[in-house]
Amino acid sequence: MIPIETQTAAPKRSTLDEELLAAFEIVADEPAPDRLFELARELETAARMAAKKANGKLH
Repeated sequence: MIPIETQTAAPKRSTLDEELLAAFEIVADEPAPDRLFELARELETAARMAAKKANGKLH
């Protein structure tokens, strides 16, 4: 067993949904054909909903 003094807390990782949301926000802000922009916004919305659902389960 490792003594408590030498243990380090694992870095807090964002959820996959939050990472996806950030990626899609970047894609949506880049100049792109209209359809790609629409798809990015739809995916952003889906990722936000998934993140809210996941956050609700954590509390």
